[in-house]
This record gives sequence, structure tokens and C-alpha cells, in this order.
Amino acid sequence: MINLIGPINSGAAVGETGTGDATATGYSSIAVSGLIHTVQVKYNGTPPATCDVVIATKGNSAPVQTILTLTDKNADGTFPVRVVGCSNLGVADASAVQKIAIDDIISVKIDQVNDGDSVDVWLLMEN
Repeated sequence: MINLIGPINSGAAVGETGTGDATATGYSSIAVSGLIHTVQVKYNGTPPATCDVVIATKGNSAPVQTILTLTDKNADGTFPVRVVGCSNLGVADASAVQKIAIDDIISVKIDQVNDGDSVDVWLLMEN
């Protein structure tokens, strides 16, 4: 079954107005479980071109896993996310690209934005 989870909001960034040095981190209200097909990102406010977004698991049930990192981006978008698999010997195998499997709280962090900017994130998930 395919589900759209979200929005998960970063929270309003706090910092000096107009300097691009504000930051914020928000979390999903519940643990999200399944395979991620795509991540949709919507920017709120007027984040500068220096805006960085990091979407990751919180690390409650397993080590933190980065799902998507957007560096110096401030335009809405949909991003298919995948990880490179590995052989049974633990060697990276680029031919074994897989969807990201998660079961944890999701964190959405923004950096280098203006005071009050935020980001909404949706995950298209397969359960």
C-alpha cells in the first residue's frame, strides 16, 4: 500500500532577520515505517539560495540514517531517494540500488535561512 505521510514541518527558523544564519529542526509526531519512494519539499517564507535541508531518521530505533540532503536550494521539488545496495560480502554494488527502509521518527532540519522560514516535507511511502 502506498501512503503520503506529512507534512512534517521543520518549525520556524530562529536567528537574525535577513542574515541567512537562522536554523530550525522539527520532527514527525509519530514513527514512520516502510520504504520511501519520493520526498516532496515545500519551502515557506523566503529562504535564501544558501538554504540547506537535511531529512533523516531521529535515531530512536536504529542509528540515524540520512534520507535526503539538499544543499544551497530554495525551490520546491519532488526527489526520488535511493541507496546503493551491497553484495553479501559488504561491498557496494551500484547495480543493486534500493528504496530506503525506515522505522523511526523523521527529523527535518533547515540551516542558513532567514528568521521565520520553514520547510514542509511529505514522504511517499510503501508499507
